[in-house]
Amino acid sequence: MGLPYMPMFWGDYWRDTTHLSDAEHVSYLRLISHYWQHGSLPQEDSRLARIAGRSDVEWSDMKPMLQAFFKQCWTHARIDRELQKQKSLHDTNVDRAKKAAATRWNRNQIDTENAKVSPDAPSITQAYSEQCSTNAIHSHSHIHNHINKPVEKNIAHSPRLADSFFTEFWKMYPRRIGKGAAEKAWQKAVKEVSADAILAGVQRYQWPSDPQFIPHPATWLSQKRWLDEAPARKLTLSEKIAMEAIEIEQSSPRGRLSMLDILGD
Repeated sequence: MGLPYMPMFWGDYWRDTTHLSDAEHVSYLRLISHYWQHGSLPQEDSRLARIAGRSDVEWSDMKPMLQAFFKQCWTHARIDRELQKQKSLHDTNVDRAKKAAATRWNRNQIDTENAKVSPDAPSITQAYSEQCSTNAIHSHSHIHNHINKPVEKNIAHSPRLADSFFTEFWKMYPRRIGKGAAEKAWQKAVKEVSADAILAGVQRYQWPSDPQFIPHPATWLSQKRWLDEAPARKLTLSEKIAMEAIEIEQSSPRGRLSMLDILGD
């Protein structure tokens, strides 16, 4: 398996090995480190002696003491459990990495497909205007040539595009109430005027500061309030003073009043 590190539980180790000599400690540590790296130990005494760092004679004397820490066929229960834990953790990490890679791959695929869309592709509003012009030309041609063919359905009245325009209107409108009625009023309004004109009206409309005085969206649409003219901008204090000064100067050209006379004490 070749794991980079081996967990050592020194409390358990010293509790179980206090009876070992220094040489036996070294040999035991060499055996379990080999077991950790390779997942098993060989069965031949000559190879075990070499792993333990002992001669054949030293190994034959030490073998019974060290073999007590292992089961049959030189298997080690504690190391096997730790190896299984590490394997499970490794498999979990690999599975998470695969899922993350798959997610990134799918996202990159979507970005790539979106990038293939031409940057000069018309917006929804442009598509609406172009299609309206095309439909108007086709309709005129059909009438002129007396061809009884149905005119193609205007893209502005397709469910998807209509929903898109209404969604934008609903987001812009400052008082969202009665959505069902507003949708019906919207469908009726866009048959008479372009959606852009309505949206522009919503954007420039001077809404009351108190929400209770803002009409319902359906009412606003049915009354064609997008046609209302924007109120004149209020003059600032400096602009008012300048206007008054001009009026006084024009009404009294002979005796020009000072600014102190205009402003008062």
